[in-house]
Amino acid sequence: LAASAIALSGCGFQPLYGGPSGVSLDGISLEQTGDTRLDYLLRDELRAPPAARTDPAPVLVVFGVADLGGWTLPVTEALLRAAPEAPIDVLLGSGAAEQASAGLQRLAAQHPRLTVRHALAALAPWMDQAHVAVCAAGSTCWELIARGVVPVALPLAENQRAVAGGLEGLGAGVVP
Repeated sequence: LAASAIALSGCGFQPLYGGPSGVSLDGISLEQTGDTRLDYLLRDELRAPPAARTDPAPVLVVFGVADLGGWTLPVTEALLRAAPEAPIDVLLGSGAAEQASAGLQRLAAQHPRLTVRHALAALAPWMDQAHVAVCAAGSTCWELIARGVVPVALPLAENQRAVAGGLEGLGAGVVP
C-alpha cells in the first residue's frame, strides 16, 4: 500500500466519513501512531493485494452507484468507437437509471466484447482485471490506484476538481 499512499498524498482526497483523528494527508501520517499507512481509507475488500491480471485486460467503466449525470452510457458508446478491439467491463450501480441500463444491455447484445455487470457486492475482482478505468474523479480513483489500475477521471462535480488536479499533477491518473 505504500505506492497507493504516495499516490493519495496531495491528490485532493479528503475523508468524508471520518477516519482516525490527526490524519495528515500531506505528510501521510497518523499523529497518534506515526503510521504511514492509508489503508483505513479503503473498503476492506480493497486492502488485499490485487489478483493477477489476464490479457487482454478490459477497460473498466464505473460511475458509482447512481451514475449521476448518466455518464456510463455515452462513455461506453465512445469507448466502443474509439477502441474497436478492447474488451469493456461496465460496472453499473444499483441506483442507475433503468433507461441507461436498458441502453447498455442493447449495446452488449450488439458488441460481444462489452459486459455489463449490475449492482455488485464487491468491485475488487473486476478492478483487478483492468489496467485502465474511466470513472468520475471521486473516491473510486483511490480504490483503482490501490488495485494498480490507472483512472481516467472525469471531474463531474465541483468537489471532484481537487481530486482531478491532484491525479494530474502527480501523474497518478489521466484527466481528459
